[in-house]
Amino acid sequence: PHTGVATKLHARAVALRYADQSPHVLISIDTIGLPGDFSRKISDQLASEYQLQREQIVLCATHTHCGPDLVSELSNIFAVPLSEMEHANALAYRQRLGQSITQVVGTALESMQPMRLEYRVGQASFAANRRVLRDGRWAGFGVQADGPTDHSVPILSFRNMTGELKGVVFNYACHCTTLDGNYYQVHADWAGIAAEALEEASPSCTALCTIGCGADANPEPRGLAEHAVMHGKNLAKKIQNQLQLPGTV
Repeated sequence: PHTGVATKLHARAVALRYADQSPHVLISIDTIGLPGDFSRKISDQLASEYQLQREQIVLCATHTHCGPDLVSELSNIFAVPLSEMEHANALAYRQRLGQSITQVVGTALESMQPMRLEYRVGQASFAANRRVLRDGRWAGFGVQADGPTDHSVPILSFRNMTGELKGVVFNYACHCTTLDGNYYQVHADWAGIAAEALEEASPSCTALCTIGCGADANPEPRGLAEHAVMHGKNLAKKIQNQLQLPGTV
C-alpha cells in the first residue's frame, strides 16, 4: 500500500478534427497499463456519450509503476495478493478513473478551435538499454551500454491563430521505471514530471506524454525520486528548446 502522494496522476486528452471529418481523440493516462476490458468499457462509454467509434480513440498509458492497480492482469507485480479491502479500493479507483477519462475527452471535444500544428523531433539521452547480455544470452536487467536505444523525441505542437501554445504531444521510448520496488508513494515518474513542467511554463498548454517502443529501456540513473524529477525536467527543457525552432507544418 502507498504511504503518500508525491505527485498527482493525470488523464489528459487532445481532440483532432480535419475540416468536416469526424474527430479523433488521443488520451494519455498516468498508469502502468490499461486492461483490455477497461479499455473496451471506456470506448463504449465514449461511443455512448460522444458518438466516437473505437477507431477514433487512442488510449496511451505512461507506464508509471507508482500508481494504483486497475485490477488488471498485472497481479504478478505484487509481493502478496491484494486483500479484500485493497481489491475494493482498486475497483473504486478504476471507476473514478473511467469517469475522469470520459470528462477530459468531453472537455477536449468542446474546446476544439482552429489550430496550427507543427511537428519536430528532439533528442533525450536518459534511456539506457536494460537487457544485459553475456556471451550473446540475456543475463538479467542492468545497463547494456552498447544495446539499442531510441533517443528521439517526436513532438507535435498546437498553436491557436494568435500563436499561443495550447497543446503538445511528445513521445520517448523508455520505461517509466525511475522508481523501483522500494518506493511506496504515488508518483507519475519522468513522464508526469515532464508534462507538468511544460504546463507550468505555458499555463494555457496541455501536455500529453506517450511512451514509444521502450520495452528494453530503463531511465539511467534510476532509483530515487530526484532522478525522476531530473529526467522529467531535462526532457521538458529539451522540448521547450525545440518549440522555439521552426517545425514542419
